Amino acid sequence: KQKTAYEILTCDWSSDVCSSDLRDIDPRVIVTHFSGTATLIAFLSLLLFRNDIDLSVLGNLKTLTMLFGVGILGTIGQLGMTKAFALDKAPKIAAAGYIKVGFAASYDLIFWYHSFKLSTVFGISLILISITWLFYTQRSVRTEITIPNNSSSF
Repeated sequence: KQKTAYEILTCDWSSDVCSSDLRDIDPRVIVTHFSGTATLIAFLSLLLFRNDIDLSVLGNLKTLTMLFGVGILGTIGQLGMTKAFALDKAPKIAAAGYIKVGFAASYDLIFWYHSFKLSTVFGISLILISITWLFYTQRSVRTEITIPNNSSSF
């Protein structure tokens, strides 16, 4: 049975995500829920802090176009991540998100010629090594579980 938007809104999200109970929920419903909640919070923040926010930047067409692009790409990314959480174990999917650290560092080096301190390189290496270890051990555990037991009692 597919959950309705109201059921999703009123349920305990942490247990749904951690138990991969998202398999039966359309990712568009989840993304719509989160987007609606974020929009409501942003609107309330805008009302609450309206004197502290400079809205003159929204008069620039280039800025509005970039914001629109970020919104579209963010929605596409969220749909993909929501679907990924529904397909596999949450800790594994969440850890895969840290791969972006390696990509971001690579972009900094290649496109912006950014140099890193040794401590930064060490931190990035620790993250990427732990992700590699996690996926390697997950594969080993899965292989051990799928090997059939040949001992049978007749």
